[in-house]
Amino acid sequence: MIYFANANLTLWQKWGPVHLVALATVFSMAQPLAVLIIYVGEVGYPDSRMWKNGSWFPNTPHGVILYLLKWIGMVLLMVGVVQITGLHTKIRQKWLVLRGASADEVHIVTTSDAGPPPS
Repeated sequence: MIYFANANLTLWQKWGPVHLVALATVFSMAQPLAVLIIYVGEVGYPDSRMWKNGSWFPNTPHGVILYLLKWIGMVLLMVGVVQITGLHTKIRQKWLVLRGASADEVHIVTTSDAGPPPS
């Protein structure tokens, strides 16, 4: 059974980071899959090549789009993982502690703060 400390969270607050990671997976795998299909499977080859004239980077419209999607996927993956792990809040709390913030300014979230699980 999944237990959430705050049942008043919206759907995006609960599952948004998971959606980001799922979307990142699709975006990141589109370009390698296209390379596999076009160059190894020779589907539509040579008309659908992503590299032309000896370039090291994609220089056709679909090649550039797939290349950009790959890097957008990497950014979405990073954001999703940081949100899932809560790394941004942990770093901020540690920063405040190191900078000598008062106890009122720093609230370190632990599993005991969540209260007992519902019965």
